[in-house]
Amino acid sequence: MVEIQRQVAHSEVNADFKAKYASIITYMQDCSFVHLLGQDGMMHELDKRGMGMFLTCRQCNLYKIPVFEQDIVVRTWVYSLNRFIGYRNTVVYDKASMEVLAASYAGGAFVDLASGLPAHIPDEAIKDVLIEKKFDGMEYLPRKVAIPDLDGDVKDPFTIYRSHIDSYGHTNNAQYIRMVTDCLDEEVYPKIMRAEYKIPAKSGDKIYPTVYKKQADKTTVVLRNGKGDVCLSCELTM
Repeated sequence: MVEIQRQVAHSEVNADFKAKYASIITYMQDCSFVHLLGQDGMMHELDKRGMGMFLTCRQCNLYKIPVFEQDIVVRTWVYSLNRFIGYRNTVVYDKASMEVLAASYAGGAFVDLASGLPAHIPDEAIKDVLIEKKFDGMEYLPRKVAIPDLDGDVKDPFTIYRSHIDSYGHTNNAQYIRMVTDCLDEEVYPKIMRAEYKIPAKSGDKIYPTVYKKQADKTTVVLRNGKGDVCLSCELTM
């Protein structure tokens, strides 16, 4: 397990001094990457083979919104890992009370960076990664996010800029969530968010969003590229 402690900063909140939803995802992402970099044997093997680990899905359950200047603790750990994929929990706590504010599970796949195709690494490379107990404070929903079979509300397209790009050269996963929430008519804090990441979007790509409202409390946002390929499908349960 890796733990980071931080205070909710002014640049991370909205006009009501609540942490933006994408900021909460960023806390999780940053803690997860610190943990990933600490896996020396696995990272050495990935570097040697020209490979990386790409996020494929995330479910986030939000219980209480962090606020400006609140001290928080973020913890992450791996609960399942094989030569092809791995799964981790990441949990955000209030530092003073250790109340759970948000909890997540996320899946990642090993990928050949040159081809962008799934790949695998030897068992030897992952033998030292500590596998810990799966977080039992949330219901685990399917990682696949279905696109509703109905007419959606097509939104204005937008462009992926350099500021959206991460160290892998494609759109950062928290940036995708920011794009999703920006497609909606008002700011939202979904109780449950499920995201399925598919085709990576790169700088200069045009993104075409569609919003599907299947039920009163469920909204699905799909981001497609100029070829019509799905980059992200994201279900928000309010």
